[in-house]
Amino acid sequence: MFDSVLPTQAFERIARIDVQMEMSASEEVTLKDAIPELKRQARLAGADAIIDIRLQRSKVGDSTLFQVSAMGIRYSQK
Repeated sequence: MFDSVLPTQAFERIARIDVQMEMSASEEVTLKDAIPELKRQARLAGADAIIDIRLQRSKVGDSTLFQVSAMGIRYSQK
């Protein structure tokens, strides 16, 4: 996983990964909570790592909706 630094090895972008979470007002959620699901979906897509992780929050009534997206990448073969 690469948050802000791109890998130094050549790669190709192969999949956009999206995770949606809904939490009540009494629960506290961070980006860390979505990482396992991002990694799981990336593996299913055949990705070696994820980059460009983004988090958006929106409030709906007493709930907070989290939309986390990332780009799954596969390292290029030499």
